[in-house]
Amino acid sequence: MKVAFIAWENCTIQDVAPVLTALKRAQYAVRTLTLDGSPVTADCGLTLLPHGALGTASPRDFQWLLLPSGGMTSSLLENPHLHRFIRQFNGQHNAWLAASGDACAILGAAGQLGGLRFTGPSDTVEKYASLFTYSAYTGEDVCLDGNVFTAKNSVGCALAEAICKRIGVEAG
Repeated sequence: MKVAFIAWENCTIQDVAPVLTALKRAQYAVRTLTLDGSPVTADCGLTLLPHGALGTASPRDFQWLLLPSGGMTSSLLENPHLHRFIRQFNGQHNAWLAASGDACAILGAAGQLGGLRFTGPSDTVEKYASLFTYSAYTGEDVCLDGNVFTAKNSVGCALAEAICKRIGVEAG
């Protein structure tokens, strides 16, 4: 069982670190992917060395897809390769998506929130309102609808706890 953690320049890893730790504890192999396979620097200054590029990975090889918050740019939000990977990933059975903070906008841009309830930072929802036209914003810290987990910023432990509950492992 594998997790695809997609990282990009200036992403925020503090909110997804508890999730990655919980999934690793549950025997998932975590694979870090970047858009082009090059290392990226997180907002905290940590350099992330990827296992590979998004374009060379098969979405069907993963059971989880994890998107961090932070570093949101128009080129990231509009990246067709990222959208395609997310859509192909979400088209399979028993696949789970988790987006922290403003990464909910990436799910919206990829067309993966239509008809679903979701959460995220209110300023992100306001700024990118057109991406959420057919979605229902809850304002909760963590929201699960279907196979999609979304979370506000700075609630990484709550997101990890919700994911652990869903996959039947003890949160630590």
